[in-house]
Amino acid sequence: MDEPLNIASAAPLPPDSPFAQLLGSAGTDGDPRTAMILNCLQQAMRGTNTENELTTLRARLESLTRAAGILRDRMVALAAALGACPRCMGENPSCPACGGDGIPGARRPDPEAFDRYVMPAVRRARAVRRATSMQAGLTEEPS
Repeated sequence: MDEPLNIASAAPLPPDSPFAQLLGSAGTDGDPRTAMILNCLQQAMRGTNTENELTTLRARLESLTRAAGILRDRMVALAAALGACPRCMGENPSCPACGGDGIPGARRPDPEAFDRYVMPAVRRARAVRRATSMQAGLTEEPS
């Protein structure tokens, strides 16, 4: 897994790196062996950072995979409530499940999912319409 450090092909130290600063303050008078040792240490630390980055990326991937699963479950539940294709909601003509024909209402909606997801929105929309109609009725001038 880990490759051995190649001292001969080690990249030169950037002047602003802590290792270059250490080398400059060590009073080595440009001893190439010390420079190679510090360069190897820097490469080793880069490898550690790479491993840390991979660990971070793996954790992020796992988190995103869990989130995608949760969203997929919600999509399936909402599609059931709307009577739509759970893969594309009828928006993908290449969908292997419905060929793009699974728009909302294409199937019989699941009654429990409908009551959970759709009815609260319907009730809210009706209340807003009633309030808007009443407000418009109160502010209109008599004819």
